[in-house]
Amino acid sequence: MNHIIKKLFLIILAFFAFYTIPHCFAETSFALISDIHAGREKAYVTPRNKVKIYPSKAFGKFRSALKEIESRGIKNVIILGDLIEKKKRDVAFALKLKSEVSKHNLEMIWVTGNHDLNIPSNGSPKYFYQDIDNYRVIVLNNNELGNPNVTGGISDEQYNWLLETIKTDKKIILAGHHPIFDYKTRMLLPNYERLKQIIDSNLNIVAYLSGHWHESYITWDNGKEYHVVPPLTSKGYELWSPEGTQPAPTNPIFSTTSVSVF
Repeated sequence: MNHIIKKLFLIILAFFAFYTIPHCFAETSFALISDIHAGREKAYVTPRNKVKIYPSKAFGKFRSALKEIESRGIKNVIILGDLIEKKKRDVAFALKLKSEVSKHNLEMIWVTGNHDLNIPSNGSPKYFYQDIDNYRVIVLNNNELGNPNVTGGISDEQYNWLLETIKTDKKIILAGHHPIFDYKTRMLLPNYERLKQIIDSNLNIVAYLSGHWHESYITWDNGKEYHVVPPLTSKGYELWSPEGTQPAPTNPIFSTTSVSVF
């Protein structure tokens, strides 16, 4: 009997969470999706951190995520890179994912991951910005320098563009595929020292969003949020609002809700 009551309680709790999450977020909210890794493989475990990825299930989970996001009233979606698993063989999966988006009333922002370098850009820039309400979302391309499969890097040309683009009265959200802090030590990676200096020196920059590490964690530094989003097929997507972000020790993911799509 206790088992039945417990199960019933969990069902009620899940129902309540599903229909009340939209009201917990501020007006400008985002769904964050990263490391979709769509492909033919059934499953594999990442060697670095032992996270299981399900390429063959990626499209179904992506479609389910978009439906849920739309039902929650979230309009803005940031895809933080790695749409596909194999850089050359799986390009068709990227086109399928983007085709699915056209069926939904969502504003999509696409970040280029290290697995996405062979996906046709059709003239779209690798780094750009988009103004949404009182925010400027600046998308960076971390694949220009170094080894994109590890930590990547940003060219001087892109940094010069960034310095001009952050000249705005809007609050700024930066989005790139690669985190700038090491996934083990949480120490700043040397190849992102210049980016960190730019972030620290601009009061309007509130957060840097990324994926790549196949982990989910937040690093706070100098009042800025560095938010790493997990892979879609193993850990779902996240709902996030920059208006709620604050470095609260007792609740470090104050503005984030992880959502499973299994």
